[in-house]
Amino acid sequence: MRNPLVIPLRGSGSMSSFRGKNVIITGASSGIGEACVRWFAQRGANVVLAARSIDKLEQICVELEASGAQSLAVQTDVTVADDVQQLFTASEEKFGPADIMINSAGSGLRASLLDISDEDWHSVMAANLTSVFYCSRAAAKQMIRANRGGHIITIGSVAGLLAAPNYAAYCAAKHGVTGFQRAIKWELRGQGIKVSTLYPARINSAFFKDYPQQPKRWQLLEPSDIAAYVGVIASGSVLRRAGVRLWLVVKRLYRIVRYLPFG
Repeated sequence: MRNPLVIPLRGSGSMSSFRGKNVIITGASSGIGEACVRWFAQRGANVVLAARSIDKLEQICVELEASGAQSLAVQTDVTVADDVQQLFTASEEKFGPADIMINSAGSGLRASLLDISDEDWHSVMAANLTSVFYCSRAAAKQMIRANRGGHIITIGSVAGLLAAPNYAAYCAAKHGVTGFQRAIKWELRGQGIKVSTLYPARINSAFFKDYPQQPKRWQLLEPSDIAAYVGVIASGSVLRRAGVRLWLVVKRLYRIVRYLPFG
C-alpha cells in the first residue's frame, strides 16, 4: 500500500527550480545521497555523483539520463584529498563550477570505548569529518573562484548535538562536523557562500544493517524525506523550509499511530 505521506514531499518545489544548477553530491550510491541525486535531477539540476562504488553510480546515471537528466559519475574516496580534487575538476570540466555541494558520505560505528580500535577511530573520523573538510574546502575554492556564490550543505546527525553510550567515535566525529560547519559559515558568508547543516535522526538506511535489534518502522523516516528537506534548504525559501519541517513531524506522528502496537 502506498504511503500517502510520501507524495507531497517528493513533489515539493517546481520541477525546474534548479534547472542548470550544478550540484555535487557525495555518498551518492545509496541512502540520503542517492535520494538527493534523484530529487535534484528531477528538478533540472546537473548532478555529479560521487562514491566509491562506480558501478552503482553509473547505473543511477543511466536511469537519470533515460529521463532526460544531466549527470556525471565520478568514483571518489572522499577520505582522500587527491580523489576529492579530481571530483571537482571533473565536475567543472563537464558542467562548470559547483553551485551546490552536498556532503552526504559517512559511516557509523556502534562500539564501547574499550572495544574501539585505533583503526576504527581513524576510519570513523575520516569518513564523517575529514571528508567534510576536504569536500567543503574544494567546494569553497571553486565557488570563490567562480565568484557567483554557492551553498555547502552537510548531512550531519543528531549525534552531532547529543551523545549516547557506545557511540563515542561516531558522536565525536559528528560533533566535529557541527563545530566545523559553524566556523566556516562565518568565514564564507562574506563570499556569498551559504553553509547549512542537517541533524537527522533514525533514517531508513544501511546504517542499521548490522544492529542486533533493528529500529521499529515507525521510528524511521525515509531518505527521500531528508532529500526533500535538503532541497528546500537549497531553494532558500523560509516558508517552504518551515512547511517541510512541519510535514516531517506530522509524518513521524502518523507512523507512530500506524505502526506502534497499542493496547
